[in-house]
Amino acid sequence: MIISDNKFSKEIEDIIKKCFDEKLALVIAGPTASGKTELAYNISEKYNIEIISADSRQIYKYLDIGTAKPSKEILEKLPHHLISIIEPNQRYSAAEFAENAENIISEIFQKNKLPIILGGTGFYIKALFNGLFEGPAADEKIRAELEKNNNDELFAQLQEIDKLTAQKFHKNDRKRIIRALEVYMITGKPISELQLSYTPKISKFKPFYIILDIPRKKLYDAINARADKMLKNGWIEETQEILKNGFNENCPAFEGLGYREIISFLNNRIDFDTLSYKIKLQTRHYAKRQIIWFRHQIK
Repeated sequence: MIISDNKFSKEIEDIIKKCFDEKLALVIAGPTASGKTELAYNISEKYNIEIISADSRQIYKYLDIGTAKPSKEILEKLPHHLISIIEPNQRYSAAEFAENAENIISEIFQKNKLPIILGGTGFYIKALFNGLFEGPAADEKIRAELEKNNNDELFAQLQEIDKLTAQKFHKNDRKRIIRALEVYMITGKPISELQLSYTPKISKFKPFYIILDIPRKKLYDAINARADKMLKNGWIEETQEILKNGFNENCPAFEGLGYREIISFLNNRIDFDTLSYKIKLQTRHYAKRQIIWFRHQIK
């Protein structure tokens, strides 16, 4: 079900009851800053629930302000899972999320509570309920070699070995292009060919989706206001502290929105106004991609 606001309604109340009766996992998804968290907390005031975070940034320890994690008070009041579980220099795959989340869903149902999968990382959610091709484990040597190429060079390589996959990516989608090239270099086969022959592991639990798709202007205003608040509340200082604790600026945790820009600001490569502008712009672009994903990928 697609809804245009995060208000608790009779329709949502009926959905909650249906999920309890039929043992359905409720998924509240949608773009960043659309009000997913507020809706979940409104539900928690009336029903016995636990939250499973489907956010690929909130999994990291120490990244609290920049990933908009719930406050300590909220975490103490309402059980949350898969938040702050790994170090900033570690990686966590969609397959790992799917395995962990499935086990947690089972545990929550055993307690006669309703599991709510909450977040905007579409790959995580799809991996959980529909399966997702993961491919071979990462090879750091291969990645290091690929990283030496610029975006145009990487995209040209992908077009040469896998035109089908290249058609799906923008040439600046560096991370996914590198992954596709890495898979080819490890297996000798295009990732598109491997995906076609892959049999996904389907969850034993069925989901009910609530997708928030609020008016675009309202969403963008919320994104801008939240960015201002996060910067005011210490996002820059939080990033600085993580770096001081010995984590490299190229570690996986800093691939999230805003962190590269903050590091550039800390290194005096951009000023504060440019930092603020870039964070807001990139977050709006990300939200637009999320909207497209949830409209067309989640079934």
